[in-house]
Amino acid sequence: MSSRFTEQETESYYDSEDAIYRSFWDEDGSVHWGFFDESSNGDFMQACSKLNHMMVEKGRINETSRVLTLDAVTVRPPFGFPTTANAT
Repeated sequence: MSSRFTEQETESYYDSEDAIYRSFWDEDGSVHWGFFDESSNGDFMQACSKLNHMMVEKGRINETSRVLTLDAVTVRPPFGFPTTANAT
């Protein structure tokens, strides 16, 4: 796969724009859309969690799934699964 940008150009961009991204990421470095319903009580983080769980369910992701987590800050196992799960 070819890219219009070199690795160095990509790295420089994200280094220079870091403050902008951090201004709207939550404290764990997440930026998500949310699914607002009665259970979220209008709370954005609850709505994010709701959407995450819906995506896991719709994607049929379970303890034996292999999941690629793309996260600029940290790599975490999928939602509530043990850290020994085959998450990558």
